Amino acid sequence: MVAGAVGEAAACTGFYVGKKVSADGTTLIGRTVDTTPWTACFRTVVTPRVENRPGRIHHGLRGFSWPLPATTWRYASTPAVSAFQDGAFESGCVNEKGLGVSGTVTGYVRAEVRAADPYVEGGAAEESLPGLLAASCATAREAVELIGRVIAEKGNSEPNIYLVADTNEAWHIETYSGHQWAAVRLADDRAAVFGNRFMLRGFDPSAPGVRSSPGLVSVPEKAGFLVRDAAGRIDLFRTYGGKTADYSHLRTWYGRHVLAPSAHPSYVPDEPGELLFVPERKVSCADIFRLMRSRYEGLPWCPEETGRRDVRVIGTTKQATSHVISVADGLPQPLAATMWVAHGPAEHSVFLPIAAASKTSADDYARDFAGPRRDYIPDCAAAAFRRLCALAELDRARYGAGVRAFWEKREERLLKSWRTALRRAAGSWAEDSGKAIGDITRFTMRVQRAALDEARFMFDDLMWYVTANNRIPGDVNGAFPPDDPPYAPPPAAAMPVRSWWPSREKAKAEEIAKSKGTFDLVFVGDSITHNWENPHRGKEVCDELTKTYSILNLGYSGNRTENVIWRFAKGGELEGYRAKLFMVMIGVNNVDDTAEEIALGIRRIIDLIRSRQPQAKVLLLAVFPINQSPSSRNRIRNGKVNDIIRTYADGEHVLWCDFNDRFLEADGTYPKALAPDGWHPHERGYEIWRDSVIGHFRKVCGK
Repeated sequence: MVAGAVGEAAACTGFYVGKKVSADGTTLIGRTVDTTPWTACFRTVVTPRVENRPGRIHHGLRGFSWPLPATTWRYASTPAVSAFQDGAFESGCVNEKGLGVSGTVTGYVRAEVRAADPYVEGGAAEESLPGLLAASCATAREAVELIGRVIAEKGNSEPNIYLVADTNEAWHIETYSGHQWAAVRLADDRAAVFGNRFMLRGFDPSAPGVRSSPGLVSVPEKAGFLVRDAAGRIDLFRTYGGKTADYSHLRTWYGRHVLAPSAHPSYVPDEPGELLFVPERKVSCADIFRLMRSRYEGLPWCPEETGRRDVRVIGTTKQATSHVISVADGLPQPLAATMWVAHGPAEHSVFLPIAAASKTSADDYARDFAGPRRDYIPDCAAAAFRRLCALAELDRARYGAGVRAFWEKREERLLKSWRTALRRAAGSWAEDSGKAIGDITRFTMRVQRAALDEARFMFDDLMWYVTANNRIPGDVNGAFPPDDPPYAPPPAAAMPVRSWWPSREKAKAEEIAKSKGTFDLVFVGDSITHNWENPHRGKEVCDELTKTYSILNLGYSGNRTENVIWRFAKGGELEGYRAKLFMVMIGVNNVDDTAEEIALGIRRIIDLIRSRQPQAKVLLLAVFPINQSPSSRNRIRNGKVNDIIRTYADGEHVLWCDFNDRFLEADGTYPKALAPDGWHPHERGYEIWRDSVIGHFRKVCGK
């Protein structure tokens, strides 16, 4: 942003939640990144640590530069693609020391401020400062001190608000003019939400827990616009910011109203209030996600409910990305700070996690491109999310509500699974940090790829829904039927999500290519099916079968229903051969899905087989029992799945086979002698399996 023209292009909403008032005991900071053009795309990247290389310089646009320390920290960030043509804009950062940086929310200043202390071209700026802080600083206090040094030496080019946090403390920093700034340490039993306005009120430069520039008071005092409160402290908002405006202040009030409704029941237009407030309940990441999506639903300012177009909502279509940084105590430093990133407007996008421990992010998230700005780039994750958001926004009630509900359910599950992944990585860190880093990296890339595939699939699915209902007044069929149900995307378990087993995919493609173009049997499933090839599980039994039948094993360890759908729909594993019988047993890994969602995924797998291998029959097996106890949640859910999928069998094209009782004791327990982990059968289990299905093999294959 050019000095002197700040704020027109970027107008964001920031927040803070102290660790004592957050639901999980972590410190939360973050913001929306609201900017133009509407095609602006941001990435998720990891900048590696650099050891002992003195003499390097951190460069920004318009002449900014600052020397880097000899060793710089690894950090994950959300920079703009080069096509944005306005610099790096690493709006959110988390580094390996457990530091989180969120910057910036643009502030607005009085004309007198610009005249008394003009902005400095090439000074500190949103475009360049967050990445410098993440690379250089190990603590939040170091970040505050570095901002002060940069402004003292280089000057400041914009009025901005930064938030920084580590495991010990969090700070709020406001940069007002060419050389004036102030920072306060934030209480860990308070929260804050703010639009594009400065928030600090009664400020005493000599008080503990504050930092400021030397001229913070003297410059406005000399120029005649200093404002003090009744206690004689400087009112920084009134001094530097001036009056409130609905554009910014309504968002500030709304955040307080959502998190502390009793204390902030009604909007008061010209009451700036204080930065911090006490939330009335513990605040979770999911609460902040919802806040970032908000369009003031149920209030007199909601554009969709009132028809108003003069209101600046939080969940604006100008959002290019948003992030929520969670800093946790008690974890190894590289795991302490997690950044949840949404690409495109958060209202119809999804927040995905990355930690500084991650070595990289998935290619489509990290890849840069140079433009032009309006070009659609198929392999850019942000572009895929933005086009889905744009389509959903055409009719929020009919198109968007289903998309939003889908992503919110996805986030609910991700928040749980990410906590588990962090806990496991922390548990193995002391013994093998390299393995822990690898595990976190693979988790990050897996959820990124899955969400991107879901976004692309949902765009196509929603576009077809829009096409199918493309009726307007004057058409023969009339307007959009009011009683037609709004768009509802299929659950995640029934969406094609790319596989992350490339070596096995390659091996299976080669096996198909070397075959005679036919197989008697194709086994479809996860690790339990994969283990027909395992010498310690089912290989010996399978080798006996191969004396009679040609077999293609398409079992992949770790597969869920959606991975099989991807392999069949987009991976080509149903092409290049003809089979007589597909044996399908899948679903045990969909542990965070409902029975109905798992069953729908299995239905799609069957449909793909029937569509692309119409000559073949499908032998559908009951989902195997898992966990020793018959009362376990997974066992009960899988029983419900089997009740649904048995109805898919028609006795002709789809055959049903349930032999689960042969695995179990009379009381329903899964004996350890048969499956020590309560999941994967030993050799005796594969003998039971063979004996239970061999009759179907003989009947279908004729041998």
